[in-house]
Amino acid sequence: ALLFASAPAAAFAEEGTEAVSGSPKTVKQEYILTAESSLTRAALPDYVKDITFADAHMALIEVESGVTLSQIEKDFSEESEGLFVQPNYVYESARVSDPYYSLQWGFENSRNGIDIRFEEAYQFIQENKSQMKETIVAVIDSGVDYTHPDLAANMWINSAEIPGNGRDDDGNGYVDDVYGYDFTSNTDVKAEDINSEYSHGTHCAGTIGAVTNNSVGIAGIGAASGKVSIMGLKVLSGRSGTGDTFDLIRAIRYAEANGAHICNLSMGSYISDRTLYNTIAASKMLFVCAAGNDRINLDSQPIYPGCYDLDNVICVGNMDRYGRVNSLSNYSSTYVDIAAPGTDIYSTLPGGAYGNMSGTSMAAPYVTGAAALLHSYYSDISAAEMRFLLLDGARKQTSLQGAVAGNRMLDL
Repeated sequence: ALLFASAPAAAFAEEGTEAVSGSPKTVKQEYILTAESSLTRAALPDYVKDITFADAHMALIEVESGVTLSQIEKDFSEESEGLFVQPNYVYESARVSDPYYSLQWGFENSRNGIDIRFEEAYQFIQENKSQMKETIVAVIDSGVDYTHPDLAANMWINSAEIPGNGRDDDGNGYVDDVYGYDFTSNTDVKAEDINSEYSHGTHCAGTIGAVTNNSVGIAGIGAASGKVSIMGLKVLSGRSGTGDTFDLIRAIRYAEANGAHICNLSMGSYISDRTLYNTIAASKMLFVCAAGNDRINLDSQPIYPGCYDLDNVICVGNMDRYGRVNSLSNYSSTYVDIAAPGTDIYSTLPGGAYGNMSGTSMAAPYVTGAAALLHSYYSDISAAEMRFLLLDGARKQTSLQGAVAGNRMLDL
């Protein structure tokens, strides 16, 4: 299933395909600058070909070939206080009455009971719907098909923006961002682009927020409350699904500024990205992250952001329908916080379609959906409290021993 993977280590791949390995690289010759002082007043060396500002204290520069990070640090540090420079890392893809509910084995597995006990929780959710509050989940990924008949009613909409008029009506810095934003092209999200490109984000969104009990398609975990909205933010582009640090951080900032409570990050990199770490550490949102699909023990090779030691981050492993860690899933009795169904997961695809995908990218949305229900039910719950309840309420599964901390599997 789709995951970000920075090129220095083996890139994640769809289950059943070979991972691609490569040497460290960045997007073109690009570097991210952050500083305590304003960067807008900094004099630009001749080797800077282009500069893009996220705000006064963060910018992306493209430089001539051969320019080094140390040279950039030297030239900018003289007039920029608290300067930090890093490469713009490359990230690559790797992957009820509802008529298809019977195909969602992770919800109800009559064969052996290895499921998240959705049905046991569903009655309680229905009885308490009236007191549950709205929850916004940002799916930061390859975009979400907001026209899908099983997702449309649960998509987040920026009501302060007038669609298609080419203006930033709400003054938030983004033009026509009615259904979120495409950070890869700096334009409004267009369903037709998502339909023709990678389907991963739409698949993740379905597990979390497909309209439940509507006699259409599948059920969404978070949607069982009737109070979840999916904010689709695109940071991956093309059929192979590539993106970078700069776009990811801008998407996280957008999500928080526009009221998101939880971020599904079905992505990862074997490089510890300081700028991303600082962004997540400063956020009040919960970040549910995939553990990766490279059969790696994360004790020796951590993955990020899933392995960041933060109380608003959860790392999720891929479990199959027999309660075993999938053979391609990364594992760790320290870093993988919880396992969830991630093998042969049936969910929404662009263009009104449905299909199976496998990987830790598919497991993370299960935990994200459960987190959304916790947020809707408990008043003023924090990200750290959601994380605690998800892990404390997990079921012990002996077949996960040595692969998941505390042998934990998701138990809704």
